[in-house]
This record gives sequence, C-alpha cells and structure tokens, in this order.
Amino acid sequence: MWQKILLFTFLISFILLGNSCSNSSGNETKGGLENLEEAASDANRLKNFSFDKLDDNLEVVTIKDEYHHTLEYSRNKSDYARQGLFLRKDSLGRLLEAANYLNDTLHGSRILFFPETETKQIVEHYDHGQFHGNFQAYFPSGKLEQEGNYVHNVMDSIWVRYYETGQIKEEVTFRDNDENGPFTEYYANGNLKAEGFFKDGDNEHGLLKLYDEEGVLVKTMDCKNGICKTIWKKEDIQ
Repeated sequence: MWQKILLFTFLISFILLGNSCSNSSGNETKGGLENLEEAASDANRLKNFSFDKLDDNLEVVTIKDEYHHTLEYSRNKSDYARQGLFLRKDSLGRLLEAANYLNDTLHGSRILFFPETETKQIVEHYDHGQFHGNFQAYFPSGKLEQEGNYVHNVMDSIWVRYYETGQIKEEVTFRDNDENGPFTEYYANGNLKAEGFFKDGDNEHGLLKLYDEEGVLVKTMDCKNGICKTIWKKEDIQ
C-alpha cells in the first residue's frame, strides 16, 4: 500500500519540473526567497514575485511548456543554469509549483499546489538534487495526509499517514526505501486496527495482530515474507 501511495506521489512530483528555496527569514535573495515555505502560505505573493530584483549575472526567463503552463525562473547569463526561484502556473494563471534551483539542480524546498485552491499539496526538500529531509503531503482541505523523512534519496525512519480528521491512520518503519520494521494501523476512531512487522517491502513477517473497531484483539497470525497463517482467533475461546 505504501509503495503505491508513494509512487503516485512521486508521479505527481515529477510530472512537474522545478525546485524551491532554503529556510531562513523570508526576505528576497539572489534569484529567490530565503523562506519559500513561509511565502507559500500566500500564493499571490509568490505569483507576483519580482524577478527583476536580480544581480547583473542573472537573467529572467518566461516561457510556455507543452502543457501551456507558464514557467518563470532566473538563470545565469553565462551558462543558462537555473538559479533561485522557479515558478510554474497553469493556463489560468494559477500557481502549480514553486521551487529553488542551485546551479540548475533542485536544492532546498519544493512545493506543489492544488490548482483549484492554490494551497499546498506536496512539500519536499532536496540537497543538490537528492531527496533529503522532510516530506509532507496534504489533503485539499489543508490537513496533513502523510509525512516522512529522506536521507539522500533514501526513505528512512517512521512514515505516518493520517485521516483527514488528524487521527493517525498508519505508522510504518522504513529502511533502504522499503518497509522494514514495525508497523501499526488505526481505525478512524483511534483504536488499534493492526500491528506487526514488514520485511523488504509490504510483506508481513513475524507475528501479526488484528483488532476490531473496539480495539479488541480478534486474530493473531504467523507471517513469513507476506504469507500469513492464522494461529489464533477470538472465536476459539468462545
């Protein structure tokens, strides 16, 4: 499940090409903004960013792509490498993406927007072209849907999915870009739904416990590489 969700997220992310900025105060800097994520709370501020406030080594580019999106960015006059803020808008002028480039490579924050509301859809971070740091995906309502962490292109530590209410839906331990380690799932009411371990992907391995919506244990299973066998059911003691 996680791999399918993350693959869909990556497809959204890579269909749009771009990058963002680093994190600091929120003032304009050479070719961009010091705090892109702070500026992203006001889409109009980003859409109206003045690329004219650049030094003499940079030039402003405004072009249309094959999707009739407008791309705005600054680049070096010498080698045309993109530097600083990159913006993408749809044919109606709605903000789709804001990102930052360093020497023509994604570096810092990159934010994708829901076109209907121009609110954040995905926030990701890069270090010289590699995923590095926090990753967050949002519901159209603005509520957090998913978050996790990358270390130089590798999914690491615990990734969390949420219900739109804010209640945790699932927590999964990732190592080496795969589910590896303990996981827990929850019902929308907050009660435990399942707990176990994944091995080398979405494969249950070891003891798997399943609960009903009241949080009562109803089944335990012994799993090996995703193949599970029931070893106990609640009905067995009734």
